[in-house]
Formats: sequence, structure tokens, C-alpha cells
Amino acid sequence: MLWVWLIWWRYILWVLFLGIVLIGSLVGIGVWSASALTLDEAGVIVRWAGCDAQVFLVEGVGSLGGGFGVDLWFGVVFVVLLVPRDIPDPALVHILLHEAAHCRQLQEGSLLSMTPLEREQEADRMAVGWGCELGISPRWAAWIFSWLDRNDAYYGDPEHGTAASRVAQALWVADGLESCRFLSRAGGR
Repeated sequence: MLWVWLIWWRYILWVLFLGIVLIGSLVGIGVWSASALTLDEAGVIVRWAGCDAQVFLVEGVGSLGGGFGVDLWFGVVFVVLLVPRDIPDPALVHILLHEAAHCRQLQEGSLLSMTPLEREQEADRMAVGWGCELGISPRWAAWIFSWLDRNDAYYGDPEHGTAASRVAQALWVADGLESCRFLSRAGGR
């Protein structure tokens, strides 16, 4: 029983560490999210994308984002979604799909063969395509970066590219996918 308890705490600490490294500070962690997206739904979405990973939702944080990682000690792959208050579910699903794309890159053996920028751009493209299959407009990518700009002063970074380039790529990818064409023009969900 002690062994199980130690594993559980290792995951909690790892999730918190990942959130701090990827997003910054975990301001307001005591405030719970108004999102309707549940942990079970997040797990279904990640598995639908072909990712066999443990999923964690960290709710009530001050910043929006996600993370993908591998715990080499326990051999566990995980996806983390940081959920501030009042974020619409389509935006959260888009971020989940981006992180699930990294999981797929790992499972398919391409994760380490790409530069960080190539890896992130491919994950963005995969997330847009999957999102369109689920009926989520690629315009949610633009919404996410607009939110990050207003709330976190995030404009992009060398590993992911600029926020403007990521939005442009999302809309370009969507225009080339039949499942996205109507959604990108009509607004979708």
C-alpha cells in the first residue's frame, strides 16, 4: 500500500512541476474551473486521438496550457491540461489534441527525430485536423492565442513559433481539409 501511495504522490509532484516549468506560476490554484470538461472526457478525447497516456487536469490555475511528458522512472506517458476559470471547452479540447499529437509522435517514433519547432508545428497541424473531425472550428486556435496575449502576454516562443504564425498555420491547414472548410467559414463550435 505504501508503494502505491508513493507512486501517486510522485505523479502529483510531477504534474505540478510540469505546470510550473511549462506555464510559469500556478497562481490561484484554490479556485476551481467552471469548465464542463471532465477528466473522463479528457481521457476519451486523448484516447480517440490514438494516444495511450495518463491524463491529468489541473484546474483553477492562473494560466492556460498543456503539457506532454514521459516519466522514465515508472515508464508512464502523460498529458496534462491546465484549466483556468471560464475557458470554453472547445479551446481545452484543442489544447488536449495538441498534447495528444506529441504522444502520437512518441508512439510512432518521430518525436525525437524532429527539431522542436517541427515537432510543435506538426502537433498544431494534427490538433487542427482532429478538431475539425470532432466539429471544432480551427478558429479556436486564434482564440487561445488571443486569450494568452490578454492574460499572459504570450506571443510565442522559439520552440513553438510565434502566436501569429501558429494561427496562420491552423487556418491554412483547415482550408486544405474538407472536414474543416465549413467550420472555418461558419465558425463551428
